[in-house]
Amino acid sequence: MLDIRRRTLGNEHENTQVSMNNLAVLYKRRGRFDLAEPLYVESLKIRRRLLGDDHPRTLSAMNNLAVLYKNQKRYDEAERMLLDATAAHTRTLGEEHPQTLNSANNLALVYHEQKRYDEAEEQHLKMLEANRRVRGEEHPVTVATLNNLGLLYHDQGRHAEAEQLWREALEIRRRVLGPEHRDTRASIFNMARITALRGDRATALGLLREALDQGWAEKTIFTEKDLDGLRGTPEFEAMVAEVERRIEDSGSSVGTR
Repeated sequence: MLDIRRRTLGNEHENTQVSMNNLAVLYKRRGRFDLAEPLYVESLKIRRRLLGDDHPRTLSAMNNLAVLYKNQKRYDEAERMLLDATAAHTRTLGEEHPQTLNSANNLALVYHEQKRYDEAEEQHLKMLEANRRVRGEEHPVTVATLNNLGLLYHDQGRHAEAEQLWREALEIRRRVLGPEHRDTRASIFNMARITALRGDRATALGLLREALDQGWAEKTIFTEKDLDGLRGTPEFEAMVAEVERRIEDSGSSVGTR
C-alpha cells in the first residue's frame, strides 16, 4: 500500500503519510525497530517541511519517534524529543490538552527507564492529577497512569504503595472494561505479582488462575522474579504448563493462516 501511494500520490500526500505511519507502527509492534525508524524519521522530516514544527501532526510524529527511541533504549534522544514535543504542545494547545499530557507521560516513562525516580515520580503525579481533572477518574489513560506510577513504586521497593495503586487500577478496569479485557488481565497479573512478593501465596495463585481463566497467557510468567516464591508448587507449575501450551497453540495457528 505504501509503495502504491508513493508512486501514485507522492511522498508528501497525507494518505501516503498515513500509510507510512501505519507500516512503522506494524514494524514497531513486531520489534523491527530498524525498519520502523527510517519511516518515522522520513515522516517527521516531511511534516516539519510542509506543516511547520508546531503543527499537531508534526508533534505526533515527534512523539512516535521518541517512543521508538525509548524502546531502543536511546533515552537521551527520546528525552530531548519529548521535552521539545511537550513544550510545543503546551505552547500551542495548552498544558492540559490530551496531546500535551501524552507527551509528558512518555517523558515520565523515559525518566523511569533511566532510573531517575524522583523526576519520574514528580511527572507521574502531575500527570495523574491532570488526567483525573481533564479525563476523569475512570478514563483508560488515567488508569494507565495509576498503573505506571505503581510500577515505579514497585521498582523502588515501595511495594505497599504499588499494591494500593494497582488494586485501584484493577477495580476500575474490572468495572469499566470487564474481566476479559487485556488491560484488566494485565492488572490481575500485577496484583498476583505483588501479593506473591509479600508472601500471600494462596491469593497470588487465585489471581493467576483468574487471569488465565480470562484468557491471559504471557511469557512473563516464565521469568517474573516476583513469582519465584510460587515456583515448584503444583498449582503454579500447572499454570506455567498451561501458558506454555497456549503460546505454542497460538504460534501454530498463526503459522497456518
